[in-house]
Amino acid sequence: MGIFNFKKSHRNESNLDENLFLDDRNRDLWNSLKNCRDIKIIKGNEDNYGAYSINSNSIIYVTDKIDSSSFTHELLHIYLTTKFIMPSATLFNLINGNEILLSIFCQNLIDHFGNVIEHKKMFPLFIKLGYKESDFLDDYYVYKMNDEELAFIKYKFDYKNNIYYSDGIECYIKSFFAMKCCPNTDFNYDKYYDKLKLIDNNLYKILDDFMVEWDNFDIEEDENYKYRFVLSNLVYDLEDWISDKNIL
Repeated sequence: MGIFNFKKSHRNESNLDENLFLDDRNRDLWNSLKNCRDIKIIKGNEDNYGAYSINSNSIIYVTDKIDSSSFTHELLHIYLTTKFIMPSATLFNLINGNEILLSIFCQNLIDHFGNVIEHKKMFPLFIKLGYKESDFLDDYYVYKMNDEELAFIKYKFDYKNNIYYSDGIECYIKSFFAMKCCPNTDFNYDKYYDKLKLIDNNLYKILDDFMVEWDNFDIEEDENYKYRFVLSNLVYDLEDWISDKNIL
C-alpha cells in the first residue's frame, strides 16, 4: 500500500514489538530507518498491511498475520520518503488549482498512481534483500486489466463530439499505470497497450514517456530536483492534452 493519505482506524494504539517482523533480511533496513524516523507498528482493522508517513513520523499498520515480506514492503515505502520521494503528495501539489485535472485525478487515483510508481522503485530493493518476487504484492498473481475496463474506457471517449468523460480518463490512467508497474513478468499486457493507443495515442504517449523518465530516474544517485522535474513534465503534458477537449 501507499503512504499518502493512508489513515486507518486501528484496534488499539499499542506499539507492537518490531522483532515479530524482523529477520536477517530486513533488520538493517529497519535500523537505518529508525535512526531518522519515529516508526510505530499498530494493528489495523483492514486485511492488508499499510503505512502512513508525515514529517519524521511513520506508522506501519499490520494484520493478525505476522509477515516479514509485507512488513518489508511498507518499510520500503517509508525508505522512499527518506529520499523525499512522495509522488502522491507531489502530484496533488502540482495539479492543485487545476479543476479539470482534479476532476480526473480523484483521491483514489492520486493514491494509486503514487503507490504503483513507488513499487517500480521498491521492487528491485525487495528482491535484493532476499525476498521472493511473488511475496512483493498480495495481488501478485492478479491480472491488472480486463476487457470490461477497456470497454468502459472506450465508451467514455466520444471523439465525434470531442467529449471526454473524466471517469473514463481516470480509468485509462489507472489501468495504464497498473499494467506498467505490475511486477509479474509472466503477464503480457501488449494487447491492452495496443487498444489504449487506438483509443487515444496522444494520451498513451504522455503516460509512456513519463514511465520512461521514471524508470531512468535513479533514487540513489539522482538529485531530488530531477524527481520533481519528471512529475512536473507529466502534469505539463496532461495540461496541454486537456486544453482542446470538452471534459465532463
